[in-house]
Amino acid sequence: MKNIYSYKLLFILISFILFNNKVHSQASYDSQFGSNGSGNGAFDNPNGIAVLSNGNILVADRNNERIQIFNSSGVYQSQFGSLGSGNGQFATNNGAVDIAVDGSDNIWVVDRGNHRVQKFNSSGVYQDQFGSNGTGNGQFNQPNGIGIAPNGDIYVCDRLNERVQVFNSSGVYQSQFGGTAGSGDGEFASNNGAVDLAFDGSTGVFVVDRGNSRVQKFTDSALPVELTFFEAGLNNNTVDLRWQTTTEVNNYGFEVERKQSENGTQNTEWETIGFVQGHGNSNSPKQYEFIDNDPPAGHLHYRLKQIDTDGTYEYYSLKAEVDATITSVNDEQLPEEFHLSQNYPNPFNPTTTIRYSIPVVDANFASTTNVRLKVYDVLGNEVSQLVNKLQAPGTYEVEFDASNLPSNIYFYTLSARGYSETKKLVLLK
Repeated sequence: MKNIYSYKLLFILISFILFNNKVHSQASYDSQFGSNGSGNGAFDNPNGIAVLSNGNILVADRNNERIQIFNSSGVYQSQFGSLGSGNGQFATNNGAVDIAVDGSDNIWVVDRGNHRVQKFNSSGVYQDQFGSNGTGNGQFNQPNGIGIAPNGDIYVCDRLNERVQVFNSSGVYQSQFGGTAGSGDGEFASNNGAVDLAFDGSTGVFVVDRGNSRVQKFTDSALPVELTFFEAGLNNNTVDLRWQTTTEVNNYGFEVERKQSENGTQNTEWETIGFVQGHGNSNSPKQYEFIDNDPPAGHLHYRLKQIDTDGTYEYYSLKAEVDATITSVNDEQLPEEFHLSQNYPNPFNPTTTIRYSIPVVDANFASTTNVRLKVYDVLGNEVSQLVNKLQAPGTYEVEFDASNLPSNIYFYTLSARGYSETKKLVLLK
């Protein structure tokens, strides 16, 4: 009997030890793929890597100016990209340096030498791009790392500008942090600081500050206030501003700012001219209005500074800036209705022109409208996004380049303010 109890005690002791010691996972080598070269599946200084939802692996083959696609076992599938500065091309030896994949399997590639980020669909077909060389908002100087935040925003390490810039899912500039060369908190090393980043799945953003040999953590204070439109109109000697939000969380309110310009040059600084209280929390559209009772003469631009209840703020400068003194409403004949024209030529190879018209929504307002023009294949898959931005009333033309597409029938759709129209185009190569 004594021996039985001894075994039971020994079993209980062993069980206690096993279940009260955490077992940490440990990676072990499995396999590899790739070699030095320029053939399919070979690399020359590969840099970034990402994985699509189907398990395919994307590798930025930097010095071969391309992105290669492998299946989950590392077997070569396809590639896209070439040397150059055109759509879908990458800068020589310094182009494709990092990749990120969003929730829709769109592929975002940092093209460092061309100071831009390019967007491709999951098959590697060019869709869009944003960025140019410079130091302004939305511009880059040798961008490096890229990541997609949990809310879909795109973060880009703007290395030589010592900052990280934030764009929405359409590539429109939102905000930035850093921007100061140094070794203090929140600063990045000169010319060699912010090189890569990652998210913790919540609000943490971790940035590699290479020149300072450290990793810095930032808190993502994304503002959940979605602005759907911003309009400005002349009313005798005043300017009436109107805007709308779809949802709001902790929205303290909006500061209204104004700038004056002459001959296309903005010659004054932004000044705050008023404040409009927000609705705090709301899951339904809310309308706002502000009247500028004493506007100066000349062309005027307005923007909104949205302020959160904790003091965090964001400028809607690129999304909502408008010129409130557009004389074309009275001086020129603007379209009275939406219209999508048939592309010309049709059939075409490889480029064609699409013309469309945006009407004056309100006779008293020179308002902007959020316009989308997209191209789809016969299965309904989006193959190109030609326009996705706010546009004033008028008639526009855009060129569609189908160099990377096979001969087939395609459809293009114009969408704006509840209006939608689709037409067919034929690509013959």
